[in-house]
Amino acid sequence: MYISLGDPAQVMLTECGHLPYTGAFLAQTRAELGLDKPFYIQYWKWLFGVLQGNFGKSYSLRIPVIQKDSAGIYSNIVPFIYGTVF
Repeated sequence: MYISLGDPAQVMLTECGHLPYTGAFLAQTRAELGLDKPFYIQYWKWLFGVLQGNFGKSYSLRIPVIQKDSAGIYSNIVPFIYGTVF
């Protein structure tokens, strides 16, 4: 999040169609995303989650990242196996 351009909470609210949004709603979104906490706490929570197999939630789809990526993995593995066998 620190290498992205702009505020991730503002980007998320804009992409989800929450326009115009108030300062209170933006602060609430930042708190829900954990952006109101210092970087080292955000990193620790992320690292602890990754070690447990929790890669977080997609900000745009609001579903777990592993669930979002599993569909893409399956659609790539099947042609790979088919191409390897035949």
